Amino acid sequence: MSRSIRDIVAQLSLEEKAGLCSGDSFWMTKAVERVGIPSIMLTDGPHGLRKQAGDADHLGLNASVPSTCFPSAAGMASSWNRELVRRIGVALGEECQAEGVGVLLGPGANIKRSPLCGRNFEYFSEDPYLTGEMAAAHIEGVQSQGVGTSLKHFAVNNQEHRRMTTDAVVDERTLREIYLTGFESAVKKAQPWTVMSAYNKLNGTYCSENETLLTRILKEEWGHEGIVVSDWGAVNEAADSVAAGMELEMPSSHGEGARKIAAAVRAGKLSEDMLNRSVERLLLVVFKAADNRKPNASYDPEAHHKLAREAARETMVLLKNEGNLLPLPKSGKLAVIGAMAEKVRYQGGGSSHINPTKLDDIREEIRHSAGKASVGFASGYLLDSDDHDDALMEEAKKLAAGSDAAVLFVGLPDRYESEGYDRTHLSLPANQIRLIEEIASIQRNVAVVLSNGAPVVMPWLGSAKAVLEAYLGGQAAGGAIADLLFGDANPSGKLAETFPASLRHNPSHPYFPGEGDRVEYREGIFVGYRYHDAKDIEPLFPFGFGLSYTTFAYSDLELDRSDIVDRDTVKVSVKVTNTGDRFGQEVVQLYVKDIESTVIRPERELKGFAKVALQPGETKIVRFELDKRSFAFYDVELKDWRVETGDFEIGIGGSSRDIRLTATLKVTSTHEIVPHFHRNTTLGELMSNPATVPILAQLQSMAPSSEPQSEAVSADMMMAMMRYMPLRALLPFTGGAMTEEHLAGLLQQLNTAVRANSNLAEGTSMTYNGDSKIGDLLANETTKALLEKHLPGISTNPMIEMAKGFTLTQLGALPQAGIPVDTLDALLADLGGVASEENPTHAAPASESPKPTASIGAQVAVVTGAGSGIGRASSLKLSEAGFKVVAVDFNSVTGEETLSLMREQGGEGLFVQADVSKEEDVERYVKAAMDTYGRIDAFFNNAGVLQKFTLLENLDVTEFDRILNVNVRGVFLGLKHVLKVMHAQGSGSVINTASTAGLRAEHSMSAYTASKHAVIGLTKSAAIEYVKKGVRVNAICPGGVDTALTQAVPAMMQESGYVPEEFPNMRMGRFADPAELAEMVVFLASSKSSYMTGSVIAVDGGLTL
Repeated sequence: MSRSIRDIVAQLSLEEKAGLCSGDSFWMTKAVERVGIPSIMLTDGPHGLRKQAGDADHLGLNASVPSTCFPSAAGMASSWNRELVRRIGVALGEECQAEGVGVLLGPGANIKRSPLCGRNFEYFSEDPYLTGEMAAAHIEGVQSQGVGTSLKHFAVNNQEHRRMTTDAVVDERTLREIYLTGFESAVKKAQPWTVMSAYNKLNGTYCSENETLLTRILKEEWGHEGIVVSDWGAVNEAADSVAAGMELEMPSSHGEGARKIAAAVRAGKLSEDMLNRSVERLLLVVFKAADNRKPNASYDPEAHHKLAREAARETMVLLKNEGNLLPLPKSGKLAVIGAMAEKVRYQGGGSSHINPTKLDDIREEIRHSAGKASVGFASGYLLDSDDHDDALMEEAKKLAAGSDAAVLFVGLPDRYESEGYDRTHLSLPANQIRLIEEIASIQRNVAVVLSNGAPVVMPWLGSAKAVLEAYLGGQAAGGAIADLLFGDANPSGKLAETFPASLRHNPSHPYFPGEGDRVEYREGIFVGYRYHDAKDIEPLFPFGFGLSYTTFAYSDLELDRSDIVDRDTVKVSVKVTNTGDRFGQEVVQLYVKDIESTVIRPERELKGFAKVALQPGETKIVRFELDKRSFAFYDVELKDWRVETGDFEIGIGGSSRDIRLTATLKVTSTHEIVPHFHRNTTLGELMSNPATVPILAQLQSMAPSSEPQSEAVSADMMMAMMRYMPLRALLPFTGGAMTEEHLAGLLQQLNTAVRANSNLAEGTSMTYNGDSKIGDLLANETTKALLEKHLPGISTNPMIEMAKGFTLTQLGALPQAGIPVDTLDALLADLGGVASEENPTHAAPASESPKPTASIGAQVAVVTGAGSGIGRASSLKLSEAGFKVVAVDFNSVTGEETLSLMREQGGEGLFVQADVSKEEDVERYVKAAMDTYGRIDAFFNNAGVLQKFTLLENLDVTEFDRILNVNVRGVFLGLKHVLKVMHAQGSGSVINTASTAGLRAEHSMSAYTASKHAVIGLTKSAAIEYVKKGVRVNAICPGGVDTALTQAVPAMMQESGYVPEEFPNMRMGRFADPAELAEMVVFLASSKSSYMTGSVIAVDGGLTL
């Protein structure tokens, strides 16, 4: 249905807008009937629909309508089956439609930091890649039915202990690589309609009011298009939450939240523009849910139960099968023992508790599948107590002794794990452990079936021949277990989490759950298998592990390329064969290892997986594609993902500890880190940088003559001391030859050298000549052989590690290297032949200069305020003129619209949401332009705001600051960071938007007038500073322009009581069209205005005559 969200919001009062930001009841959003805003329902999930029929609560205390209970997330992740998860999502969406539900709360994408977390059954994995893939599949399935999802709990919600007040303290790299990556992947791949903010604080700020999390990362960096909804009761301060980027507080705060939001707007603490944007985003979701509503929708409960059984089979993991005890024969005598076979635990406790449409009876399902076998049952232990019961035990032992095999059903009772509290240990109840041991003492064929939501330790493992991890398998768990026990289906699940041999082997153990309201994530990136691998600790069962009733062989691992740059992708393929005698499914896992890194990295990380179904003897080719993120780590200084140049090992196998095949890939980074040297930079750092070695060599003249070296001081010791000596330490060791002034000059020299070296390197291609780096030559077998031919022993020289960054020419120039000129010339001649024969696509004449990233006719423009008016018109005109346009605007909705319009007319560009008054935002949009296009040729510095009409004596300081913050500070920051780029590239054109108010005075607009005078001053100052640097800076001064901003002026004047004799800019009888201003912008951006700088051009229809 076509509607204008902005027009609807314009009709709402402040109180109505504030009210929409809070729920109407426990599960419903507010409606505003007079403007046609409906109410929608949100309900709990995620592995089933929990729609409460009566009184509402958030902990599942009151009954809900029947719905299919699928396996919980812990089990679904163990299926490693994206398509199966998506199909379950479709089924959940169908049930939501049948019950009139608009948004299903889930999936949960929190990382399993500790196996003690009481809610781990509701989360997928300890691994962020697997988590993101599973979450995205779930979201895609549900939302394909016109029902929204809520990706939760954002973020770092990894324990139940003090969950509503605790402060999770996490370093930025760990946050990005481990705890946010799963959310990021799901958002970018599947665009959940909502994201749920977590209860806890993150690094000192509640997640529900964490602007960095909700706006900077989620909305701006990841491009989330939906809304943020609070976890139920998670809001600390409603106005702060809206300001941070949260659109909906749930449940209803009974008017308190709305009152605080409205008060904050009136007090100037929250801008009404921000509130309007929040309401606009909220209404997009509300109307999407309403428009996708399917009246009279229904679903087939039996079909969904059948799907639940299929899913449960794939989630269960066969952990042990000594002597092929399983599958069981369908004859003889079988003992089924355990209270959990009578009262099955098939789901977790708390808000996700589902009222199933039906529930399999495990004993009946086993009898049905057992064929001619006779089946007996004994409970064996008390379920509601850990106490031993002699009578129950004796009954069970008697049954087991008279049977051919015994299947023991044990696990964690509801009282052991649930939402609301964490476990304190990893053991099964004591009476269950005793049962296993005593049954094993009289029956050697014991199979254990576990029902639990998280790992347990198994001191009893030697007493069982077989162990089947059934997790919390949903309403059809009974049938699925029977299918697997008797071989009617083949186990295919693999662990999505490490099972530690001891709680002490979990990296978070010393710090979990923290002290008071603070928990520190001191283990950093080493979570789960990453820690076990780093510490070489043997787990009880490793991540990715799972057995089958058949066997699989891997062969023919191939990479389509052996050498890539980090912007490329590489395709990986491997053959997998079913070498057994029955059908089976194998989860093929791909891990990446950075062989040598300057930063601490895990031993290996999961970066791909595929589940493949194979008949006996069948072979299939499994394919993967790896991109930059497959090799990158998060660089906290760069604030971006970065790959280090070097070799990476691609490993393929059946678990993190079962790597069957490996291949090596070289990845070259396209991001060169230009170091900044200071007084504490070490000599070793300078010695390893080719650009600074010649300068460092000059220091030798300052070294005082020394006596013969003592035997107590070895050459290795001297080298180590020199390598780690900071520059400042040279002052006392040069006998006064080096002073602080010398040191300052040296640092300037060193930093200039590395910047110059970096500029020379940009844009050059890989070729084998004097500019080739020693490390690159050693990495290629042909060129390595040539090095050894002319420089014998170079590859084994202990100092070669420090020289790998040197070019061949730089190495030859070092006196210490002692390379004769004729030897170097002969080597270069041989290398030139290699370049032309082996690397024709990379070879280029050594004299060829680097080509600019953006060629003529494909220049790059940055436009701020691009979401509307002059900014949008100029973006479109610049795009028509052949510019690639980086559109920047505070309003993500209108900014994305501008980008879409550019693309519709065949243009290229990108959108960056930014507040131009914040330096970090300005740095971000400049970085986005440079990362994507490599340069900025034109900058339309256009973003601005209009003040409320009022006499100067009545002008509020807050309003004055607001105007100058955007109109002056924003222009200044844009100039500061863009001019730096243009100065470096030696060209560029800046166009600032001033105003006719900057050429004269405007009545009742003193702040706005002052700001535009300042823009003209900045324009002229910048023009004179950069006139000889190839950069032009001009300004345009619009009068009245037909934009939404100008259209609001009459009402603003009327409100202020000021009505002029002649409305501004009506001398031509009309306002200017934004496109007319855009033509001037394009002219000033082009070479046609090459002799213009410092100009202030009125485009005002004669207003200033």
